[in-house]
Amino acid sequence: MGPFTLPLADGNRITGLLCFPPKPTQPPKGIPLVVTVHGGTYTASYYDADAVHTISNPAKALSIPVVALTRPGYGDSTALPPLREGETWNKQTGTYIHEQILPAIWKAYGARTGASSIVLHSHSIGASIAIVTTALHNRSPDTASYPLSGLVTSGIGAKLADEPAEHDASHADKNASLSQIDTYEPRPGEDAPMMTWPVEAKDAMMLCSQTGLCDPELLKGTTAKLNHPSSILEPVDIRRQWPKYWHGYAADITVPHMYAVGSEDALWMTEKKWVDAYAAAFSRSARMEAAALPFAPHCIELSHLGQSWLARTLGFAGECAVWDVLRKEKEAGGE
Repeated sequence: MGPFTLPLADGNRITGLLCFPPKPTQPPKGIPLVVTVHGGTYTASYYDADAVHTISNPAKALSIPVVALTRPGYGDSTALPPLREGETWNKQTGTYIHEQILPAIWKAYGARTGASSIVLHSHSIGASIAIVTTALHNRSPDTASYPLSGLVTSGIGAKLADEPAEHDASHADKNASLSQIDTYEPRPGEDAPMMTWPVEAKDAMMLCSQTGLCDPELLKGTTAKLNHPSSILEPVDIRRQWPKYWHGYAADITVPHMYAVGSEDALWMTEKKWVDAYAAAFSRSARMEAAALPFAPHCIELSHLGQSWLARTLGFAGECAVWDVLRKEKEAGGE
């Protein structure tokens, strides 16, 4: 995948990676522009870790264009200002993606790729952000400056798991200890501290590195390259604030939605009743697919199941794009 830098209407910039395969000779009824939203402590490279673990492989096979975002505050993407009163990290970032980033991406790459709509592909904290973005779009789709036809989420759920063993002060770094997550109190206008997870502890939690659920070669330097500092506001939101308000956003999502959580995910409850509870929250979605994937860790996309999961989700994105075109034709009275 190749890098991109895109100026935004407010003077900020968003960066990331692109994969634009050649357009098919006989294009389908609808083509999705898949926009990925990475989780905490990662960047766009989460979706392009190496030659094996990359969304570009199934994207090229299916002729589906992909824009992998590096979220605001990571890498060379402009950081957002400190939170205002009543905001949370997910609300602020999801709103910004809806108002600034996706309109710019659609303007720059929609016609270029021949896409008919955007489908969001998101992981972990990125999934909670994408839920906010999708809900905001679906509340007023006719006034949005970009078309959105589907949502993919992974590494999230209806209920957090018990406190993981890795969340203790012995894994603190010089910026902020993981043990601060449950005690830090965000203050409007304040610059929050940054956190860096020790790679070995992170690999154990995110990839179940000691249980053979990912390629051992990935652990020999690649995961260290993927590791980035993140604001403490991200885990504070997902652990303490998100559970109080996410249902309100989920209920406003109307586009098709595909969801999976790894059966071995250390951060979320993965039993069937919790998978069903997550799916039930999206009661207005035109189509909801939800499952726990056996033998998959939190970071499904980097696991042994990663390429199969990405291929399935890109196929789903293609279905969303076609559905969106046909739906609009039907509403307009077309054949």
